[in-house]
Amino acid sequence: MRTKQASADIIADAAGSPFAGQSNLAGHKEQLNAFSGHAFTAVSAIAKRVAGQEVFVGAEPRLRIRKHVGDNLEPLSAHPLLASIDDPNPFMVRWSLLYVTVASLELTGKSFWWLRDVGSQFEIWPLPVHWVQPIHEADSLYARWLVRPPSNPTGFELSGDEIAYFSLPDPSDPLGAKSPLSSQAKAVNADDRIQDAQTSAFENGVHPSVAIRLGEIIGPSGTKGGRPELSDKQRQQLIQSVRKAYAGVLKRGEPIILDRLIEDVFQFSNKPSEMDFTESGKTTKSRIFEAFGVNPIVVGQVENANRASSWVAEHHFCENVINPLLMLLGQILTKSVAPRFTDGTGRLVVWFEPCVAHDQELKLKAWQIALERGVVTPNEYRRHILNLPDADSSMGDLLAEPQEVTMPAQQSSFDPYTLGPIEPTNGHKRF
Repeated sequence: MRTKQASADIIADAAGSPFAGQSNLAGHKEQLNAFSGHAFTAVSAIAKRVAGQEVFVGAEPRLRIRKHVGDNLEPLSAHPLLASIDDPNPFMVRWSLLYVTVASLELTGKSFWWLRDVGSQFEIWPLPVHWVQPIHEADSLYARWLVRPPSNPTGFELSGDEIAYFSLPDPSDPLGAKSPLSSQAKAVNADDRIQDAQTSAFENGVHPSVAIRLGEIIGPSGTKGGRPELSDKQRQQLIQSVRKAYAGVLKRGEPIILDRLIEDVFQFSNKPSEMDFTESGKTTKSRIFEAFGVNPIVVGQVENANRASSWVAEHHFCENVINPLLMLLGQILTKSVAPRFTDGTGRLVVWFEPCVAHDQELKLKAWQIALERGVVTPNEYRRHILNLPDADSSMGDLLAEPQEVTMPAQQSSFDPYTLGPIEPTNGHKRF
């Protein structure tokens, strides 16, 4: 079995190889600058969903075997680690900390937390990836970190345990990272170029709606003498007269009289040039969304969506994008951050509340069945479904006795609104 030191020796000596694990700082800065357009829409949807998930901390005994994080693990109601994540530094809250962490992961494949002891307090500062560079030593990987903010070009060094390193793994480099953005870099660049071209078309293009052709001058002998050349003042007078007579929605469909002054009026502009990019724009958008695992519904597009398709979209988003990210974050926090808060008696575990697709109709049906079957009390139903306070009657905390259900569906023996008894209805039995 290869030892940690031997592995570090090989990697540290492989300068210039993929195993060197050096940061592409300029490239990472460009990746962060790509946080716009469809990439922003996709990344923001992911980061906001993760930032809204609850964080839990629990202590487990040593040598305990778990099948899933959180299985039979009682979350602690309060802990210094939770307090640090909730209030990471003087300028941020938990939501903003998790948002920038996930956004950086999706854009660059990496994210860094500076774990800073400030007296009796513990601060967490997210660091942009193009500020941070690892320093490997012969006997230790990531022994130190060099941090160079724009205001401090020389930078400063931090010890290995002062940085929590989050990364999306790169199969071609054990110490590298691969971001969804980099997998569709050409599509992201194309999306930027399309938007630049559209902006240029609107800023530099000339798009009059109609053209007015003046009648030709007829001489005394009946010969045509060409069209008159109007002065600037005459042009403005003619335009204002036409607008006054025909502009506006209420005058749509009004007839126009053509005479010797105005010979013809016809549509002048073709489709705007930006329309040439419609199909290619859809293709680049689809490629970017697929790379990040999002779909139009979860980013806010509701056109042609219904309840069923919305639930399926949310379900796939939660199961295939958000929950894997939550698992990664929880495992890295458990490995890199939690040890700084343990007392040596056990291991501190960090996990997130799983993301679940919600359907209000299914939720209501589930609660109604639970109420009928005596699984929940009327007061619980009032609190969680009806948003009503607990009833004064003692019956509000009693479970209904399951009864044989008839058609129409038999309700519980308690009315959650009045807490009065409900008599069974007549009808065919159902099983």
